[in-house]
Amino acid sequence: MSDRKKRKSNHNNNDNNDNKNQRRRLPNGHTETTNKDDLVIYRILCPVGIIGGVIGKAGKVINAIRDTTKAKIKVFDQLPGCTQRVITIYSSVKEKLDVTTETETTEPLCCAQDALLRVHDTIASCVDSSSAGENKKKNGECRLLVPSSQASGLIGKAGSVIKSIRRRTKASVEVDSKDASDPSHACALDFDNVVLISGETESVKKALYAVSATMYKTNPREQIPLDSTPVQESPSTVVIPSEISSYVYHDHRASFVNASDLQGYAETTANIPMRVTSPVSSGSKELVLKVLCPVSSIGRVIGKEGSTINGMRDASGSRIEVNKPKHGDDEFVILVTATESPDDMKSMAVEAILLLQEKINDEDEETVKMQLLVPSKVVGCVIGKSGSVITQIRKRTNASIRISKGNNSDDLVEVSGEVSSVRDALIQIVLRLREDVLGDRGGSVSARNPPARSDHSGFTLPLFVSSVPDFDQRRETGEISLGMVSSDRFYGYESFPVRSHIEPRDHGLGSVGPYSYGGLYQSSALEILVPANAVSKVIGKEGGNLENIRRISGAMVEVSDSKTSHGDRIALVSGTPEQMRSAENLFQAFIMST
Repeated sequence: MSDRKKRKSNHNNNDNNDNKNQRRRLPNGHTETTNKDDLVIYRILCPVGIIGGVIGKAGKVINAIRDTTKAKIKVFDQLPGCTQRVITIYSSVKEKLDVTTETETTEPLCCAQDALLRVHDTIASCVDSSSAGENKKKNGECRLLVPSSQASGLIGKAGSVIKSIRRRTKASVEVDSKDASDPSHACALDFDNVVLISGETESVKKALYAVSATMYKTNPREQIPLDSTPVQESPSTVVIPSEISSYVYHDHRASFVNASDLQGYAETTANIPMRVTSPVSSGSKELVLKVLCPVSSIGRVIGKEGSTINGMRDASGSRIEVNKPKHGDDEFVILVTATESPDDMKSMAVEAILLLQEKINDEDEETVKMQLLVPSKVVGCVIGKSGSVITQIRKRTNASIRISKGNNSDDLVEVSGEVSSVRDALIQIVLRLREDVLGDRGGSVSARNPPARSDHSGFTLPLFVSSVPDFDQRRETGEISLGMVSSDRFYGYESFPVRSHIEPRDHGLGSVGPYSYGGLYQSSALEILVPANAVSKVIGKEGGNLENIRRISGAMVEVSDSKTSHGDRIALVSGTPEQMRSAENLFQAFIMST
């Protein structure tokens, strides 16, 4: 075991707010407000059916707008059941003019507004192309997500501002609060209002300029995520109704969604209604983790004005605090406090640690390192009897894990290796610590209803090869590979795509199985035989359908590359009984649509 390096003090002061909000006179009489790097943010909604045309082949269209305007543009993932995709556009503005919207000019005020207008033109063009000949009046519409703090300024006292915009542009401008029953509002945050602009094409463009100019004048008080889609809790169970199959369970609670709501819906010919149920939570406890972050990486973790760390807090649900290094230290200590429950749909601690890893590590490096400070009194749960647990984690993840004496009452756990190996190891380590805090494993799986099964009569329906054993007797049948999340997939970051092979494993890690959303200690495995003629449907274009099965069910899903003599493939599903039943039903929906 190697000794730790001395850590140097960081004397940078990131909170220098002097000279902010200063005002000076311009020659033309306008007043200019200087606010260091004010962020102008717009969020425009795009119908899912035309998002491909807006992005362009290999991102050609959207990249051209980025290059022309120099604005940041993020296209977020479609949320299940939502008819719109969110396109977030933003740029930094060093000097803001006190502009008036009572003008006929349409000269963009900043890069973000320029990009917004261009993106709207692209959306309108795609809509016209997709509905050629259907709308001869050349009417158009535009939807924006506007936080409450900016919506009040857009409406104005007694509606004066919005009435003025309507009068001058001849467009209809409506501000509606989020409606949970409206599929187009599913992507809105709780504090959002949906602004709908409609009318003739030119009127809509003028109104969009006026609305965005009004928003330009006021910074939002709410925290708007720039690198992530707001975290929405995924449904725990999706049940196909009785007219589809008699092999599934029926639950008469919940609302309906369609198989077409999946991101890969274009490849699914059947429109099968499904019922969605919600999980039930139980008692919870706090898990506190300490992560070491080099001084050189702390800027990426915090982000401009705390935007990155706030985004991680929102995405994970954990409290994340940065403690300044002590004299002689060259690393910050990041404190993660997560509220954990055995019935959680996800582990807040795991989510937070993985998000931190993305920022602390450089994804371009071949090998990376993460360091945790673990209390000496609990580090034994990571080591195991005679080192059995840590040895198995090393074998399963191919990561290098070293434990040495840290400071005071903590031990230093250092994990290094390839990005995916380090992420795998971090998950296992955090889950061990989580189990130690919760203590109760929550009983066995066998006490619950097992997933439904078909007989062995044929391959028309999926063949369920294995049963659901008691948790402590289950087989470890696969291993997870997490990979580094691409920059445009912050929400969620792809929770855990898995490796394309199945390899039997032993019981070395005890009760901590592969990480998946929901019931983390009640994991088991189920194998599903996917008929050869249904493989492409199940996987979907670029893995879209398979990815949505993972997302909606919360289960770990892996499809092996190896085939049977008939060309069939084996899908391995692991998670809680509810998650596996949900994934099973989704598999059936896709298979029966072939």
